Amino acid sequence: NCRGSNDQRYTSAARGGVIERAPWVRPIAVQNGDTTLIREVEVRWVSREYFETIGATVLGGRMFDERDTPRSRKVAMVNQAFVRQFFRTVDAVGRQVGDNASKDSVGEPYYVVGVVRDVLHHGPREPAAPVLYYCSAQQHPGSGRGFVVRTSLRAESFISTLRTEAHRLNPELFVGDPLTLTQEIDE
Repeated sequence: NCRGSNDQRYTSAARGGVIERAPWVRPIAVQNGDTTLIREVEVRWVSREYFETIGATVLGGRMFDERDTPRSRKVAMVNQAFVRQFFRTVDAVGRQVGDNASKDSVGEPYYVVGVVRDVLHHGPREPAAPVLYYCSAQQHPGSGRGFVVRTSLRAESFISTLRTEAHRLNPELFVGDPLTLTQEIDE
């Protein structure tokens, strides 16, 4: 992760851009009273700066931060749609969810540390789906697959700078053809 001037913000996001037509879905276990619900839920591995970069508001709890490391307790954030579907009136912060759950296992435990306002990851014409966000800093190194950039510069002039900086950080890093948010929405 790196930051540029006030005009530029960079962040890693492990699965594509802000708009995702084919999201990564995993079986998640959520304790709801005496019942454990197991549902397929959209999951996203994001960096600590992701929500700030895309302008999403954290409504409760905290954002991912330097406490969230590969050796610390596994944490997650959820969006409003997740809270509506699984927790209803119960505060989600501090609750445990199980990743990769099955009828025989509640999966690996993650603890909800924050709730974020719904982000329209499927485009502006689709309602927000429940999303579970994992902290990419808790993943093994080198497992990221992409990044999101917010800038006030024109996209055409920024792409050259983006490629130069990416190459400076890692000469083996491949930077494909970046898409603007407008391009992602139009696809």
